[in-house]
Amino acid sequence: MPTSRRPAHPGQPDSDGTLPASAVERVYRHTRTAILMGDYPPGFSLRMSELARLNGVSTIPVREAMRRLEAERLVESVANKGVRVARLSSTDLADAYQLRTILEAEAVRLTAGRLTDADRERAIRLRDEMGERFAAGDEAGAHAAHRALHFVVYERTNSPWLVHTISTLWDHTERYRRLGMKWLQQPEAQAAQHDEVIDTLFSGDVDAAVEALRAHFETSRRFLNQQAESDASDHALAD
Repeated sequence: MPTSRRPAHPGQPDSDGTLPASAVERVYRHTRTAILMGDYPPGFSLRMSELARLNGVSTIPVREAMRRLEAERLVESVANKGVRVARLSSTDLADAYQLRTILEAEAVRLTAGRLTDADRERAIRLRDEMGERFAAGDEAGAHAAHRALHFVVYERTNSPWLVHTISTLWDHTERYRRLGMKWLQQPEAQAAQHDEVIDTLFSGDVDAAVEALRAHFETSRRFLNQQAESDASDHALAD
């Protein structure tokens, strides 16, 4: 298994302070976190026996946890080779961002007239926090602030299913964003992009807000794709 960093000990609380409810949930949560954080990189072979040992369970809950992760397209089964972390690809990146654009644009439309001054203040605070954490090298904190910034808006849709689906896609594309950290734009550029989105979102011009969101996503997708294509590392995106 990778030696740079281990997932949290299975006997300890998750980041939200709660303990996993079952053996399957424990394996699922800790393996999923390790994948999203990059501890288990794309293409990494996940050995059932090792995962069982790390989580203090038998291989039965490990297999069930792998099925759940495969349904989320975070792992993939390989004939006669077991399970590995799903590889990254430019095709998958484009597909995921296209669907995110459709769903999150709809979320923006649904929030028309529901956003408050307090929501705007919170969004600005999170934008500033994101920039500060990026500048300080706090990747985890920056990503958390970035996600919270967007969900200030999405949580106002009053649609649990829409928020759930968007959240799932966010988690899937988190691996691409973390890979892109080594090519990260300057914090000032990141803040400027989000300033435009925030301004249009709270201006009441829904069409302008949707267009700003589309432009923001397209800039991010192209940035990741272009940098990955020019990078020679083992984690560059495949075609």
